Amino acid sequence: MKYRKKPVIVEAEQYVEEVNEPEGLCWKLGCGADCPHVHTLEGPLLVKSGDYIITGVKGEKYPCKSDIFEATYERVDLCGSLRNLLQLLWRALRLYRK
Repeated sequence: MKYRKKPVIVEAEQYVEEVNEPEGLCWKLGCGADCPHVHTLEGPLLVKSGDYIITGVKGEKYPCKSDIFEATYERVDLCGSLRNLLQLLWRALRLYRK
């Protein structure tokens, strides 16, 4: 059997060493992992520069290598999507009034 991933919009931020520090990145040494890392449902996972930190549908955080992230996800233009939705609603309203 083959499966396709459901189209789910996720929040993600790329970690670039000495440039940014995404939400969820932990630097504490006593957490059971070397730094830097994120706390996932399975425990702490190391994060390297270039990795993305994704916030899942239930608010959980997990790291993803940049090549996997870029092959799996694409940027969402929320303003364009909202504009398209408003145009569709406007057309439907005009048709309804006729």
